[in-house]
Amino acid sequence: MIYNNIKKKVEKTILIITERFYPEEFRINDLALEWAKKGYKVKVLTQVPSYPFGKVFKEYKNKFYQKELWEDIEVHRIRTVTGYKNSLFKKLLHYFNFIVSGSILALFIGEKTDKIFVYHSGPLTNAIPAIVIKKIFKKEITIWTVDIWPDAVFAFGIKRTAFREKALNTFVKFVYKNCENILVSSKSFVDKLKIYVFGKEIYYIPHWADELITNTTNNINNLKLSADKRFHFTFAGNIGKVQNLENIIKGFAISRTERETQFNIIGDGWNLEEIKKIVVDNNFENIVFWGRKPSGDMYKYYELSDVLVISLKSYPLLELTVPLKFQSYLISGKPIYAIIKGDTRQMVEEYELGLTADPNDLENIKRGFEKFSTLGKDMLLNFGNNSKRLYLDKFQKAKNIKIITSFLFPLKNISHSDDL
Repeated sequence: MIYNNIKKKVEKTILIITERFYPEEFRINDLALEWAKKGYKVKVLTQVPSYPFGKVFKEYKNKFYQKELWEDIEVHRIRTVTGYKNSLFKKLLHYFNFIVSGSILALFIGEKTDKIFVYHSGPLTNAIPAIVIKKIFKKEITIWTVDIWPDAVFAFGIKRTAFREKALNTFVKFVYKNCENILVSSKSFVDKLKIYVFGKEIYYIPHWADELITNTTNNINNLKLSADKRFHFTFAGNIGKVQNLENIIKGFAISRTERETQFNIIGDGWNLEEIKKIVVDNNFENIVFWGRKPSGDMYKYYELSDVLVISLKSYPLLELTVPLKFQSYLISGKPIYAIIKGDTRQMVEEYELGLTADPNDLENIKRGFEKFSTLGKDMLLNFGNNSKRLYLDKFQKAKNIKIITSFLFPLKNISHSDDL
């Protein structure tokens, strides 16, 4: 009886509000699992999974409300709006649906929670259900922002006007005013948000790397990227327009390297067929498409690669973000070729992780491929060691999750001002 009373006293409930959750692949899944393992009661308010293709996952029905249990985590799902990838109207409807349905659901599950955690990856409107709970039940909100509004709104389809900009600025200020703790996933976000946040600190907590799970399925240990000995460049991840693969493969194709080189593309996405067509139409050689691979197999592809390639187009908003694959590249301990601008490029140069190039300059991209092919083993090993060291110093999952948790429930020996 005494034990039960003690347990009841120490148990705390965290309500996570997020547009995306398992089986969709986002870092919030890791955070929820770790909190559940630590003994917190974790509830999630989210929607029926549909990312990245805008279609409901086949194991789900798009019902108005459904509840499930995943790894001892209580997951409450609302209906999603599909088809938002190619329709601005449906995207707006998608946002509005989460505001209304999420807020209604919040009234039923928000009272019996100690703290609210908003994972802002996409629309900032997903914070509205949290604010409803705050106003009615007096609960504190911690928000982790991994996408910047209103910049993201104008970057992806909404025409910028003075009225819309003023309205969105007012909305952004309203949301952050109602958050007790504001965390951001990129250092550049701090300065971007300062104009909306008065009298509050903004803390930089980066995403962590996917842990490279070693897997022996499908005879992966016998994998070879090529039959003969070649110097392997590898790009892994989503293949969309913003990844800039058109310029990357063109730069690779016109390079003249001292070693026999191969460019490997691992992943899937809506721009994959266009990239394949460019390769075929131009008779580009030594570019190999491997398709999407299980996360448990990726360690082997990284291990067999000499250089890992990360790239994004040169858009102001994209230059503020650090792609998630960057952290996964770091943990693999390989040199990085960063064909990108902004924070990611700065880190590659500052910590000597590899080489960089301008994403708009084919000649510059070409020279990077050529220079890598001339580097000796010692230089490549030094780049790789620096990558692993940076991961251990700044991107460890356990360390960053502990710091995030300290904002909800203060922990001993943890400082919010730790240099990340």
